This record gives sequence, C-alpha cells and structure tokens, in this order.
Amino acid sequence: MPQMRGKQERGRRGGTENVLGIVAAGVAASKIDISSWDEVAVMRDRLQELIRSRIGGTLVNGEGAPRVAGTLSLCFENVEKQGIVDAMDLEGFSVSSGSACASGVVEPSHVLLALGRKPGLAGAAMRISIPPGANSEDLERFAEALERIVNRFRQFQENIRTHAHAPLSVLL
Repeated sequence: MPQMRGKQERGRRGGTENVLGIVAAGVAASKIDISSWDEVAVMRDRLQELIRSRIGGTLVNGEGAPRVAGTLSLCFENVEKQGIVDAMDLEGFSVSSGSACASGVVEPSHVLLALGRKPGLAGAAMRISIPPGANSEDLERFAEALERIVNRFRQFQENIRTHAHAPLSVLL
C-alpha cells in the first residue's frame, strides 16, 4: 500500500517536491518589508475618500472587509460601459478592469456579481494598484483625471438615453 498518493506512476507515488523552489520562496518572503504596506493602505484609503468626494455614486468593492493594502476596486453608478481603463491609460495612468487573475476575461467578475453588483456595473469595474512611494500629488492628479473621465462617460450615456432615436451626429 503506498504511503503517499499522487499523479506519478499511476497514482502510486506522490512525486518530487520542488525543494529549491520552496526554499527560494521562503527566502523571498523573509525579505519582504511589510511596514511599507501600512503606509500604502493609508494612501489607498486617502485615494478612496478623495475619489468619493469628487465623484458621486462611487462604489467601493469589498468595502468593510479586509482588503489588500495597495489595491482599490471601484464601480461608478450610471457608468455601465467598459472603456474607463482605456481612457485612464490615455491620461497616463495604468489601471485595469476586474481582478489580476482574470485579465483578458470579457465577462463581469463573478466575485462582484456575488457582492450584488449588476452585470453592467460589474463589467465596468476598475482596479487601481497603488505603488509604494505614491504621494498626495499623485493621488490628486489621478482623482482629477478619473473625475473628468467618469463625468464624460456619464454624459455620453445620458446623451444616448435622451437621444435614443436621434441621428448619430446629435450624439457626437
């Protein structure tokens, strides 16, 4: 009777552990300075409040639950259109939609749907990663650009609703 079960030799052997990889991961983990992440969490919360003060209808995904220090996930009421990520890129800011593990996936995040976000809202979610070393001016410039973009998207969607049967020239 085998003492370890695994996928090698038709389930009779557990396989060879990557000991070098395990040791390297342990050494790398011991070098991480987590004290800087407390500062990053403060910056994340500062950015969150700055955005909320400038952009009404900002929804913070995962609010009230433990979150990663340097990550902020947002949705904006009355913005159910992808494209904020591209618009922020044109402003010089790198953000992403959805989670890092679901990059390239077109469907709305199953996690955001489980949190109760509507599919259109979840599909327009934006994830912001705040690097160590970010300062107040960086946060202010980011919030300013995001405010312009969200307002532009809301105005565009309002124009579409208002002029649903109008010629395209009216919308542009």
